Amino acid sequence: MSAGVLQILAFLALAAMSGCASVGDLQSFGSDEATVRLESDEERIWYDANRFDRQLANSRAVYEDPALQAYLQSVTDRLFPEFTDTLRIYPFRGFQPNAFVLPNGSIYFDVGLLTRLDNEAQLAAIIGHEGAHFMERHSLKSLRVVKQNMNAAIVFQTVTGVPVVGQVLAYSSMMGYSREFEREADLLGYERMASAGYDVREAMRPFERLASEAAALDYSVPIYFSSHPGMSERVASFRSLSLDSPGGGERNGDEYLARTRRAAGDTLEAYLERREPEVVIFLLESEGLLQRLPESFQYYLAEAYRLRGQPGDDVRAEDAYRATLDTCPEHAATHRAMGLLRMREGERTAACDYLTRYLELAPDAPDRAYVELYLSRLREDTP
Repeated sequence: MSAGVLQILAFLALAAMSGCASVGDLQSFGSDEATVRLESDEERIWYDANRFDRQLANSRAVYEDPALQAYLQSVTDRLFPEFTDTLRIYPFRGFQPNAFVLPNGSIYFDVGLLTRLDNEAQLAAIIGHEGAHFMERHSLKSLRVVKQNMNAAIVFQTVTGVPVVGQVLAYSSMMGYSREFEREADLLGYERMASAGYDVREAMRPFERLASEAAALDYSVPIYFSSHPGMSERVASFRSLSLDSPGGGERNGDEYLARTRRAAGDTLEAYLERREPEVVIFLLESEGLLQRLPESFQYYLAEAYRLRGQPGDDVRAEDAYRATLDTCPEHAATHRAMGLLRMREGERTAACDYLTRYLELAPDAPDRAYVELYLSRLREDTP
């Protein structure tokens, strides 16, 4: 190894070591009381986090469902009883499988991720992971690692005269720390699940499901955890952790599905509005979500087939509409859909019957004027 290379490595080592103590000596938060004594640089990122909380609160980003928020908070408090004043959780309106925690302990849980879970134990696995990030002060540690490695990049440029492109050294090193922090959060979240009495064998299931969805739908946009250690790696890790578990912990599937039912419907509607019927079909059929939700959710499957429009989807859509009415004969939106379908096929009498019933079931429907216009024309054309 040349003297020049040795010199570079020595300078880089010194630059890295200059920040190690401040990161390594940083103690975990042990309770709410510990958060009143923040480091000076931590105070700044908490200030920014608090400001971000206020911005979200004044926007439509937070999902308005007080009962759901209270439920999520109860699970969070069960996992982290010593942080009931600091760890606050809010349902989020991105309608994507995502969750994150801010440095100040605010957890944002996208209702789209709720739709991918089966029970409270799986919910606890995600909340436990995010809460562990807060407890271990990973935001502050990551910030200090970035600064440390930016110093290393400056040293590299000074010694070699080669400019560092886009802080590449800082961020490549940061990614390594990120993997370490994510694994630590997985382990600590798992331990919180066990202490709270949840079935820890459920911890791997969200990652199995997200990996399956990403592969089946060939996502071009990263989904939750895709930038963290690989989902298959996480499944293997959780499986290894749970090998010695006797099982028998709580899952609370029925309560979870009841508490998140409205969010599931809104999530499916959001995908349909965004013209992503493939996601709805995958969730309801391939992942079996339809078997765990009310029978009226057949309507979303019908709408997804109608929007997708592949060969045979028209038949699949009508079958799903009819299945909805067989079990939920007063489902107004399905009467509207069937009325429009019959109208397009020239079946005027049947179309009138369905659309008339729609208005009876939904007298305040926002599209009432349009439907009445359709009915007027249909009746004029009916012999």
